Amino acid sequence: MSKQALSDRTEKTLKKIYEAFWELYIKKDISHITVNAVAQQAGIHRSTFYLYFDDVYDLLKKAEAELLKECEALPDTVREKMDVKHTGINDMIVSFYIKNIEKINALTGATGDPSFIFELKKRLIPVMFSHFGVSEDDEDLQMGFDYMITATLSLLSYSYRNDPHADIEVTMRRIHVFIAVGILPLVAARTTDPEILEKLSDPDTNFTRLMKMLKCPIKEWPVIDPDQP
Repeated sequence: MSKQALSDRTEKTLKKIYEAFWELYIKKDISHITVNAVAQQAGIHRSTFYLYFDDVYDLLKKAEAELLKECEALPDTVREKMDVKHTGINDMIVSFYIKNIEKINALTGATGDPSFIFELKKRLIPVMFSHFGVSEDDEDLQMGFDYMITATLSLLSYSYRNDPHADIEVTMRRIHVFIAVGILPLVAARTTDPEILEKLSDPDTNFTRLMKMLKCPIKEWPVIDPDQP
């Protein structure tokens, strides 16, 4: 067998193993997944499994690494969209999430792998520094970008776990508002407590239009042309 044929065969075998593993992992905790179960699901012999992996935990780490490779390729598709009006960063995260929604929900769920988010941030945060043209030595932005990724994934997870058919456009609006505007302006716009409103309102800033919009559910907002005054 030629080297190319052997390489193709290996690639096909690994693809079957990864697919079999994800089918099991999105339904059950890793502690309940066995090598036999993966091999049976993939249609391979148990001995074939051990040619590539030590155990199911080794398989999990390598499956995560393959998943993260997809994330590393996303910045190139987003870079052309980057401008001051629309960062494109959230689109990148959302695209990655939607494409791999069941896998990511399993990895970030109660019985998932906490290290996955850490590894994801290691790949995304440098991209954010580069795209925004800021120094990686900026500790405030390091925390800010970390927060942005965490918040975006958390909002996506919350939205789709509560409604698997959630409107992606509405979800994106919410993410953009929470990231760009913050939570306190929403509270200020909707609170009925005058004392809280007084504390949260800044008389030196013109929030009239924004506050009026924030009183309505985000899904009911009109589409706004950012070029219009």
